[in-house]
Amino acid sequence: MSADGERERWERAPEVGVGPLRFGMSSADVKVALGVSAPQEQVGGPYEQENFADGVKVFYCEGRQGVCRRRRA
Repeated sequence: MSADGERERWERAPEVGVGPLRFGMSSADVKVALGVSAPQEQVGGPYEQENFADGVKVFYCEGRQGVCRRRRA
């Protein structure tokens, strides 16, 4: 994320991740990749969720063991 107010353009890599985020990253890994010390908000629910600046929402599967990947049927 950029501190100068301009949002970076992130590329999606199928089955890999989006921008600096990779599927399977831990919460600590996500914070390092985003260059922040903590999310703005933590949300419960069927998936653990952390909300970061610029509208970035990260969902964790299996009790925060990794960033979720959408499963194909």
